[in-house]
Amino acid sequence: MNTNNIYRNRTLDKVGEGDVGATLKIAGWIENIRDHGGVSFVDLRDMYGVMQVVMRDTSLLDGLNKEDCVSIEGVIEHRDEETNH
Repeated sequence: MNTNNIYRNRTLDKVGEGDVGATLKIAGWIENIRDHGGVSFVDLRDMYGVMQVVMRDTSLLDGLNKEDCVSIEGVIEHRDEETNH
């Protein structure tokens, strides 16, 4: 099934270790937003899975709330070992 469209080029279940360093576009709804003083974490969910998105420019979240649908493009980074729980 081809899931490429203007909002995403990958579904969350198809993002893996091999994508570290690649720029991908993903889409889904905001399940949760956590603010950690200058850095925010967004749990983005689509019908296939969940991904944590790190937002260093928190102004990009202005006006966004839980359950809003968004499309996000960025570089896939490997999660730090100390935050792998």
